Amino acid sequence: MFKKTKKTLSLLIVMSIVMSLFAGVATATTNTTFGSGFANVTVGNNRTAGQITATEREDASWGVDANSIFLEVRLPEGVTFNTRPDRLNLANYFTAALATDVTFEAASDNMLRVRLTPNTGAFRSSGTFSFAADGLSRLNIAAGVTGNIAATVDVHRIVGGTVHWVESATLPIARVAPRAVTVTGEAATLVQMGNNRLAARINIQEGAAGSLMATEVLRFEIVTEGVTFAAPEALRETGIDVGVFTIAADGRSASSAVTTSSSVFAGRVELTPRLNVNPGVTGDIRIRVRGSAVGATDTAVTTTTLTVATIGTAAVEITGATNTGGTVHAGRVAGEVGATTADDARFNLRATGGNVLPNDRIVVLELRNAKFEASAAPFGIEWRAGTGAWSTLSRTITRFDEDRKAWFGTDTLPETATEIRIRDIRVAVDADAVAGDLSVAVSGTIGATGTVVIGRIARAFTATSVATNLTYPGLNQSAGNIVITEAARGTIKAGTYTVNLPEGVAFNDSTVKPRVRVTAGDLRVTETPTISGRVLTFTVTGTSSEASTITIDRLNVDVARAAMEGNLAVGIRALGAEWQLTIPVVTPTSTANLATAVIGRIGDAVVGRASVFTIGALSFTRDGVSTPIDAPPVIVAGRTLLPLRFAALAVGVSADNILWDPVRRTVTLIGDRVVQLQIGSTSMLINGIAVPLEVAPTISGGRTMLPIRALATALRADIVWDGTARTVTVTPR
Repeated sequence: MFKKTKKTLSLLIVMSIVMSLFAGVATATTNTTFGSGFANVTVGNNRTAGQITATEREDASWGVDANSIFLEVRLPEGVTFNTRPDRLNLANYFTAALATDVTFEAASDNMLRVRLTPNTGAFRSSGTFSFAADGLSRLNIAAGVTGNIAATVDVHRIVGGTVHWVESATLPIARVAPRAVTVTGEAATLVQMGNNRLAARINIQEGAAGSLMATEVLRFEIVTEGVTFAAPEALRETGIDVGVFTIAADGRSASSAVTTSSSVFAGRVELTPRLNVNPGVTGDIRIRVRGSAVGATDTAVTTTTLTVATIGTAAVEITGATNTGGTVHAGRVAGEVGATTADDARFNLRATGGNVLPNDRIVVLELRNAKFEASAAPFGIEWRAGTGAWSTLSRTITRFDEDRKAWFGTDTLPETATEIRIRDIRVAVDADAVAGDLSVAVSGTIGATGTVVIGRIARAFTATSVATNLTYPGLNQSAGNIVITEAARGTIKAGTYTVNLPEGVAFNDSTVKPRVRVTAGDLRVTETPTISGRVLTFTVTGTSSEASTITIDRLNVDVARAAMEGNLAVGIRALGAEWQLTIPVVTPTSTANLATAVIGRIGDAVVGRASVFTIGALSFTRDGVSTPIDAPPVIVAGRTLLPLRFAALAVGVSADNILWDPVRRTVTLIGDRVVQLQIGSTSMLINGIAVPLEVAPTISGGRTMLPIRALATALRADIVWDGTARTVTVTPR
């Protein structure tokens, strides 16, 4: 309890001291109440101080006799009035309230005495000595005076030559703080050569009011060669007034004069300079700040040299990606990417830390699974400074690498630019692009690297079939029906479409004509297609208002000896203004297929043939025949991995339908579905839809190893594991 009481008492004492320093002081005697207010000052002449007041404590405490109250103020040693008071300027030193007959009695350099008649009614008289009149009642404070300046006030009641009483109080009217001005700087900015480069802010802070005197000059001098001042970004002051920022003829120095000094509170000046930086300048840019004295008085500014900027390149980040929910369909002609036609996808390149972007660099954009529109402006470029309005940046955009990449320079970028925006991006997506994110990779010398998603790639339609077994060779054999399913309403456009067979296989309509029908939705098609060897052609005559389905049936094919064993896959292509192909293309190696479907299996990939693999063995068995393999099956994380070519064969995919991309490290297998796996990835794409994997494909001993159970599930094969024999049996359906 004692400790708590003692702590509370200490707190009250501290609070009372603080209040006495900052809120003025009051005291009372029998007949008079005294009070004062003070100001923070520095030594020197004509300093503004506070005031001191004497007031009747009660009604008629000073009596009712005429001319009976005398008030006298005395200043301490080392402090004098700026001008000695006299009867002509008395109003600048003393004022009375509810009193009459105020008369000047006497004065010296540090004393003033007045006389008055107190109020005779029910009101209390008072008198106030003030020390704030410029050139008059302000104070001259000698060097060496420190701390509180306390004035003494006496109140005399004299009647008929007899002193009835005298009451006094000594109260603070000013507090002397040493003159001090400190100079600091914010973190240096990164700048490049050029004009009007933004430097770090310089802060000039008074330690006490009046430390910077009127007409004192603040001087700024650039130390680094090859750099000059430009008009500043900002010159701000608080509690003090300074003049304009004046740049010298050579641009290497500048100044600003103090026009009105601070009085009660310490003042502050903030300068944010802009600089012209010549070519060849390297390293830090430094500015020296100092004060210029007034008359015989020394400046209180501590001369300081600051690093306000550094030559270099600001880090640039990719940010602000918006309107990225748009879908672009594989194989379509170039169009704008965006959530809607009005809301184009866009993203920004922004210099970090409030710095400006370099205007001597290049920006490279690379599309994945797509190409930029073959035009002079496949995307728009805008710029802004800070949070200002966006403006168009006119730049030449150069496309290269088969239009998959484009670059532009920043040499015309304004020197104040902090951010670039890429918008109105027009792309054409490859017909065989994998469904998923449509992304742009950013590189070049701008300083930003990374990938930003601007939309999504989807197929306009998919194709499926139930494969039939085909003899090798054989004529007029029945193949599976083809079902074409529209991804959404309107994604299949009016125009000509072709179904294309590979080399060695041709359509046969000698006995039964193929048929094309809309089996769901409201698309319109020509029901009787035309046949020309390996190409079946049909026409869509309108667009749908609901997602539709087209079925092509009554398909017969001739299989020649030139045909490849394995899955017989057809490719479906589109011709016309809406699609990238504008003329019929029948070359089977073309990558322009918008969808594929396996309509049959030829020869060695006949449905129902089982393949048996033994863990660790360098051969597998099919129909009792042992065939060597180039890498043994292995178990990883409880899952069996088989060599790529033999895993594909086991699930019914022939060698010509295995596509390996060494750049992207992806494997694409074309069966009745299109399956894509990527080395090291724990997901695979089945007709463009991501499906998780329990174990990722890998490369072992130079051979690509695939998880057979996931692959069999994707391509609808049966799989049986024998834990005792450590074998896996794969049977295509």
